[in-house]
Amino acid sequence: MSIPGVVVQTSAAFVAAVDEVGRFRQSRTADAYFGLVPRRHQSGEIDWTGRITKQGDSMVRKLLYEAANSILTRSRGSFALKGWALKIAKRRELRKARVALARRLTRRSRHSSRRSRPSFCGSGPDERVVIPKSPSSNTSTASTIRAVATQP
Repeated sequence: MSIPGVVVQTSAAFVAAVDEVGRFRQSRTADAYFGLVPRRHQSGEIDWTGRITKQGDSMVRKLLYEAANSILTRSRGSFALKGWALKIAKRRELRKARVALARRLTRRSRHSSRRSRPSFCGSGPDERVVIPKSPSSNTSTASTIRAVATQP
């Protein structure tokens, strides 16, 4: 399964930050882990939703935001994910659509790495990374990704 717009840097940062995908029981918890959920304040009759929380790994959040930006502005093909985000951009604004698409990319990445051996693809065939399902116990996740990314 390939996720459009997600290149080697983004996939490596995602896997290194998450480390063990099984610790997130729901996709929403992965969104919250990277700070892509809105800030909430509830007290009595007061209930407001603010900006995103920006908690967690800022590098992965920025890379997911850039992947969403490249899907919305630079990809020429039309697919369901892009159409969904463009509908949000028409209703709200482009920044909110980018954050919503970054959140959706987080959910897709988590789901694909839980189900099978995902491959994140970039703009060319040389930018493809296949992430192993479970790295061996004597190597770290980051070294496994480096080894896989350098393979032809």
